[in-house]
Amino acid sequence: MRIAYVDCHSGVSGDMLLGALIGAGIKPEELKKRLLTLGVRFDLEVKSVFKKGIRAIKVDVLSEEEGHVHRKLGDIKRMITGSDLPEEVKRKAIFIFELIAEAEAEVHGLSMEEIHFHEVGAVDSIVDVVGTVLGFYILGIDKVISSPINVGRGYVATAHGLLPIPAPATSILLEGIPIYSDGTKGELATPTGVAVLKVLSECFSDMPSIRLEKVSFGAGSMDLPIPNVLRLFIGELDDWMGEIDEVILLESDIDDSSPEILGSAAEELLERGALDVSLVPIYMKKNRPGIRLSVLAREEKLWEILKSIFLLTTTLGIRFQRVRRYKLSRETLEIDVGMGKVRVKLGRMGSRLLNLAPEFEDCKKLSEERGIPLKFVYKLVWEKLGERIKKEVLESG
Repeated sequence: MRIAYVDCHSGVSGDMLLGALIGAGIKPEELKKRLLTLGVRFDLEVKSVFKKGIRAIKVDVLSEEEGHVHRKLGDIKRMITGSDLPEEVKRKAIFIFELIAEAEAEVHGLSMEEIHFHEVGAVDSIVDVVGTVLGFYILGIDKVISSPINVGRGYVATAHGLLPIPAPATSILLEGIPIYSDGTKGELATPTGVAVLKVLSECFSDMPSIRLEKVSFGAGSMDLPIPNVLRLFIGELDDWMGEIDEVILLESDIDDSSPEILGSAAEELLERGALDVSLVPIYMKKNRPGIRLSVLAREEKLWEILKSIFLLTTTLGIRFQRVRRYKLSRETLEIDVGMGKVRVKLGRMGSRLLNLAPEFEDCKKLSEERGIPLKFVYKLVWEKLGERIKKEVLESG
């Protein structure tokens, strides 16, 4: 699996991403030829610059448009839809502009269709966004992972005047993404850069273990105390590595609640979007027996799950932290066992099949409906999996 890791230690912008992609091997002429089908006239100026001694690629989009052309979301969607770009690129690029429009609409109290894009509607921003999506497509990247984003500090001049950094629309786009500021003054994270990574990145975490093929540097426009560059690492994930994501682990130690209440809370937390819930017996202060409630949730579900734990249990405090996890790639088969269908979960690491697990609820339902022991339903499932799966398991070693 070919992976791209985006290091945002100096923030992220559309031109930095585009520069890093060109540095990674994208030919500017090919990029320009394909982007001209958007129906805009522009040229690409690509040059090497030095940022604190680091050579990086700086890309400037030279447009014949004078001043700012205020396009609406519908205008940009029509440009993208009418181009000759691959459908996957069109879909992702449109989603990026929809996210930006949604954030702008929330800030200004308008509908997405009413929003007039200012800076984001200019030719250079359109080329940056669509060109970045196209660049990852041309490079054959299967998965993008990004670092937490350095957002900077201070104020930025916009069409609406001076706004605090990160700007309001950028702040909304950053929801669910780990961010920080190292104190560097300036707008390090732009709306286009953030929106692109939000759509393309599977997660925002530390760099996974990869066999590195290429590292490139995309230059920003500012001269800062730190190198104003974005680093792009491209490589192959080891075939024995599973998928990597980042989730929130919430924990609470409880010694004043009944098993009935905690069992019910665990079920309801799963219904409210928790990825996993476990209850583990522990000993607490004064040698009291208690229960440790552990919940895994996605970043966007953090506050909902946090509030739910307080609502459903007797706890007065909850610890939480971001954790990374390695997991097998999952696939689901549906097996007809003769008296009904049962889903079977397959777990793969790379191309290797490592685990099979019949869906318990499906087996239990058939057991109750047919009045036969659950163990015989499982036996039927394994028999029906067939020689193809058995052979694949043996070949997986």
